[in-house]
Amino acid sequence: SRDSLAHIYLKQKRWKEAEVQFLELTLYNPAYAPAWYRLACLASVNGRHDKAIEHLEKSLMNDKKNLRSLQNDHALDPIRTTDGYKALLKKYYPDEFKE
Repeated sequence: SRDSLAHIYLKQKRWKEAEVQFLELTLYNPAYAPAWYRLACLASVNGRHDKAIEHLEKSLMNDKKNLRSLQNDHALDPIRTTDGYKALLKKYYPDEFKE
């Protein structure tokens, strides 16, 4: 499956190929939150912060991940201090979010 192939590419650190597979998954299923989440992680570590925020929001719209998971995923470290990331936390976790 595309999902399996995308994860193989991730393990092999073949970021571009993984990104292509995850994008294909979102074309077939726009509500597939795990693909949007992985796209957000890839964009974050590759310095495409605006795109990372955009993908992360699509993931959260379809499946509100555990806040602790979001806060501990090192792939999201590059966007953690951005206004966009903070805004998403406030939007999707209004009761838990603390700056």
